[in-house]
Amino acid sequence: MMMLQMSSSPLKFNITDYTGGLPTLIYEPDAWNKTANIIFIDAPVGAGFSYATTASAYVSTDTLNTAQMQTFLRNWLAAHPNFQTNPVFIGSDSYAGIYTPMLATDILQGNEAGLKPYIHLKGMILSCPHTFTDLETNSKIPFAHRLALVSDALYEALEVNCGGNFVDSTNVTCTEDLAAYDELVAKHDDRALPVGPTHYVIVFIWGVGGAGLDHRQQSVRAETRERERVARRKALLNSGRQGMEKKWASILAVLVSASAASSQYVVETLPGFPGRLPFKLETGYISVGEVEFFYYFVQSTGNPGADPLLLFMNGGPGCSGLNAFLYQIGPLKFNITDYTGGLPSLLYEPDAWTKTASIIFIDAPVGAGFSYATTTSAYNSSDSLNAAQMQTFLRNWLVAHPSFETNPVFIGSDSYAGVYSPMVATAILRGNEAGLKPYVHLKGMILSCPHTDTNLETNARIPFAHRLALISNALYEALEINCGGNFVDSTNANCTEDLATYNELIELISKTNVLDPVCTFISPKSKEAFKLAISNQEKHRRSLQDFTKDHLVSLPRPRDFWCSYFEYLLSDIWGNYPGVQEALHVRPGTVSEFFRCNISLAYSEDVNSVLDYQKNLTSLGMQVLVFGGDHDMFMPYNGLEEWIKWLDLTVDIDWRPWFVDGQVAGYTRNYADSGYRLTYATIKGAGHSPAESKRRECYEMFRRWIHYYPL
Repeated sequence: MMMLQMSSSPLKFNITDYTGGLPTLIYEPDAWNKTANIIFIDAPVGAGFSYATTASAYVSTDTLNTAQMQTFLRNWLAAHPNFQTNPVFIGSDSYAGIYTPMLATDILQGNEAGLKPYIHLKGMILSCPHTFTDLETNSKIPFAHRLALVSDALYEALEVNCGGNFVDSTNVTCTEDLAAYDELVAKHDDRALPVGPTHYVIVFIWGVGGAGLDHRQQSVRAETRERERVARRKALLNSGRQGMEKKWASILAVLVSASAASSQYVVETLPGFPGRLPFKLETGYISVGEVEFFYYFVQSTGNPGADPLLLFMNGGPGCSGLNAFLYQIGPLKFNITDYTGGLPSLLYEPDAWTKTASIIFIDAPVGAGFSYATTTSAYNSSDSLNAAQMQTFLRNWLVAHPSFETNPVFIGSDSYAGVYSPMVATAILRGNEAGLKPYVHLKGMILSCPHTDTNLETNARIPFAHRLALISNALYEALEINCGGNFVDSTNANCTEDLATYNELIELISKTNVLDPVCTFISPKSKEAFKLAISNQEKHRRSLQDFTKDHLVSLPRPRDFWCSYFEYLLSDIWGNYPGVQEALHVRPGTVSEFFRCNISLAYSEDVNSVLDYQKNLTSLGMQVLVFGGDHDMFMPYNGLEEWIKWLDLTVDIDWRPWFVDGQVAGYTRNYADSGYRLTYATIKGAGHSPAESKRRECYEMFRRWIHYYPL
C-alpha cells in the first residue's frame, strides 16, 4: 500500500543508515494497526498505484473522489465479508480532511437508501484537516504572531487595517501589511495546507462500541488589550524599581578591597580528549578578597590580539563555567552517542565562539564549580555582591594578563546570570570613572535568555502559554479579566482559581523547552537515583517510575529518548575524576564534590529587577545583543520583548528573518539611541539557553554581531 512510512503504519524507512540503493524498512512499534484494521488507499485516481482504464477517467474532483471512496468501501466490504459487522471510522490527513465529512455523509445517506453492504459508521478521525480555505488562511497570521514569526507591531497593524480579513481585503494599507507578512514567512516550510490532494485512510477499530468521537470546538476570538496591558505592566515595573544607589555601598566596598593574587596554568591535554587540545586553554584562580574564583580561559583561535575578550557568566545561580564551556559556546562537548559508562569522552566543537573571541568561563558565585572561599563567612553571597566581585575579578585577571588590557571587552551571561550583567557593566564603567586600574575597555553585553525582572517574566509566561496553545482561549481571557494582567500577587479569588487551572495544565510541560520531554530533577534524591540508573546498563532497559510528582514526574530510560539531564550528568561524572581535576590544576581538598550546578549555595537573591540598570546603560553607548529561544517558557520571548520595549528605544531596522545556511534561524530587530545599539534575536525552535540546542545558529549570530555585521 502507499504511504506505509506514515507514523500510523507498521513499517517505516531506515533513514539513519541509508547510503543509496534500495531503502530498507524497519518495524514501527507505535503503529495504529496494533489496535485497528486499516485500509491505506491510493486516492484520488493517479495517486500511488491507482490508475484509470480511460483517459477521461483520470479527471477527478473533490466531490467525485468522495463519491468514489464511498463506492470503494462498499465494494471492499463485499470482498471482505468478515469485516462487514465491524465498527467503521473514516480517517484523513491534511487536504483529505475535506473528503471525510462528505464521505461520511454519503455513507449514511447510502445506508438510508438501502445500499449494500451496510456500513457501521461510527465516526471520523481528522489529522490537521483542511476544512474551510478562507478560515485557514485567516488563521495563519495570528498563528505566525503567536510563534514569534511576526512582530507585535505588524500583527496589530494587520488586525486594524485588514479587519481580520486577510483573504480578499481591498484596503491598500492592508495589502502593504500582507506583503510585509509574506516576506517574513516566505522562507518557512508551510505544511499547514499542501497544494494538492493526498491519500486518506479508512480505520476499523476492533471492540469499539457506542457513539463516535466527541468533537468539541471553540472559536472564541480574544480582543486586543495591548494598550491596557502595557500600561499595567509599566505600572508594575515602575512600582518595583529599586534605587541603584542603595547597592553601591556594598559594591564599592568590594572594589577597594581587590586583591591581585592569582595562579595560572596552561592545559595542553584533557582526560577524554584524544591528543593535544587544538586551542590554548588556561585555568587558574583569581583572588577577590577571601574568595578564590576558578576560571577556564580559551584564547581566540582567530586573532587573539584584536578579537574581543568575553567574560561569560552562567546562571543557576550556582552553575559552573564548564556548563557554557561544554554545552553552549565552548570548543569541546561530550560524546553522548557512544557513552556506555566510565570516563566520558570529549569531541571538538566546530561552532565554538572561541573561533572569533577569547573567553573567560568563570565558576561564580563562590561555591560554584571549583571556586571556594578561605573563610566560612566568605561563602555567603548574593546577586549584588557577586556582581561586584565579578568586576574586581576581571580587573585582577587583566593585571595577570596584560596583553589583553587593550582588547575590547564584553560581558556575557546566560539565564539567571542576566541579572548580573548590567550590574557588572555599571560597576566597570563607574570603576573606570573612579580611576581603577587597569582600565577595562568595555564595549557591551551579550545576554542569552536573560533574567531581568522577576514579575515581568512571571507575567509573560501566561501569554506565552496561550500563544503556544498550552491553554485555551477561554482560560486566557478569564485570566486577563480576573487577574488584570497581574499574575504574580493578585488577591482576586477568581484569578486565584484561574491560576490554579493554568498551573495544572502546564504542570507536565518542560518549561525550558515546551517541546522536550519532562525530565527535570527537583531533589538530590532524584538526581542520585538517576546517577545510579545510568551506572548500571541493565537499568537502561527498565522504566524508572517509582518517584512521586513532588520529586520527579518520570525518569527517562536514557536510551529510549533524549533527555538533557543525561548529558548534564556527564559533566558531574567527568568533573569528579581525579585525573580531570589534576589536569585542570584544581587545588586538592578545596572542593569536596564537583557539580555542574551547585544548588546548595549560601546565596541570597537580593535583586528582583535590573531594568533600572538596563535603562541607565542606554545613555552610555553600550552595544547589546539579547537573544532567546522561541520555545523557552522559563524566560519567554514575549517577556524579553516587553522589557526591551520598556527601554523606549528607537527602532533602527524593523522585524525581519535572519538566516543560517539559507534557512530561517529566527527573527531580529535592531534598536539605536545616541550611540547605544541593541540587537534582539529569536532562535527558532530553541528553548532555554538556546546555544545548547542551536550551536551553529548561535555561533553565526555571535560572529556576525561581534564584528558589526547584520545578522
